[in-house]
Amino acid sequence: MKRKSTLLNFCKAFLGIVLINSLASEVDAQSTVTISRPGYSMQYDHDGANWVHIANTTYTYNSDGNSIFELSTVPVTNTNLSKNETTYDIRGNRSSYKAYRWLNNTWSLRVSTKDSLVYDANNRVALKFSMWLQNGTWSGEKYENTFDANGNLLEEIRSVLNNGAWVLAEKTTNTLVNGIITEKLHELRNGTTWRNYQKKIYSAWHVTNVQPASYTMQSYLAGSNQWSSPTKYTTTLTANGGNVILEERFQNNSWVNMSRSTLINDSQGNMIRNYSENYTNGAWVMSIDNQSVITYNSNFDLSEKIDRYANIPGGPTVDQWKTVYSNFQYFTRAL
Repeated sequence: MKRKSTLLNFCKAFLGIVLINSLASEVDAQSTVTISRPGYSMQYDHDGANWVHIANTTYTYNSDGNSIFELSTVPVTNTNLSKNETTYDIRGNRSSYKAYRWLNNTWSLRVSTKDSLVYDANNRVALKFSMWLQNGTWSGEKYENTFDANGNLLEEIRSVLNNGAWVLAEKTTNTLVNGIITEKLHELRNGTTWRNYQKKIYSAWHVTNVQPASYTMQSYLAGSNQWSSPTKYTTTLTANGGNVILEERFQNNSWVNMSRSTLINDSQGNMIRNYSENYTNGAWVMSIDNQSVITYNSNFDLSEKIDRYANIPGGPTVDQWKTVYSNFQYFTRAL
């Protein structure tokens, strides 16, 4: 049986990725960039034989090209389906998001989040509050960041909102050598003390402190008070921002293949294939294979995207969703 997300979930996922897939073209390498955004799109579902037109969406943006309002309607009848509203702080970071569905001829709120960021004198995020409405009650997380004199992140403490009070939950501590992260220690709160949970040891970076080239990860075994055997992750960069990530387990004094994931991007940097494999009986066996067929117009705006994946694990990759974009708008923003 073909299994898919509901229409509303699809619209939510679609609206979340449309901005990611919009093309950004540089016009002034020192100060600004011009980006394109679609003003309109049509969404289709593949029923196994044909494309079925299921929704139309219109988009409204602020002066920076950030989406502030999205409305989806039923084709032909133009009946409301869903709408999203987003606000941003003065630095362009999202401050609130509300998603509604059309139910019984009125808008029904189904998702509501709000973020509040506190910046230090150097425009670093020193404190972040993330809140979301759940069953009529606000839940949330708080992140407190500590930096060294050079602006490197030393510590992040996460707290959760519990009955109106913030409760310590998790701490991440970075060890740096000459400004480069060599280790991350994750600890969980246990009553009034912190206990080890996980650590990552970095041996190389593609982008310093942002994109690791190689690291090992270990979990803390509380019962025996020792760290587990390590797992190693190695990232090899490929063309157009793609990569291959290899996962290995340390076993019998040697590294043994476990799994690998491969991301392939087109010349514009958009994903056209993302697949995962497990190493079984000396061979790589496909586990997940997500594909996108992308079309661009003469201005290199992303004008059509077809998403393809298997309906069952190991099954053939088939058409699932199609989105056709049009009415492109162009925005210039500071880098």
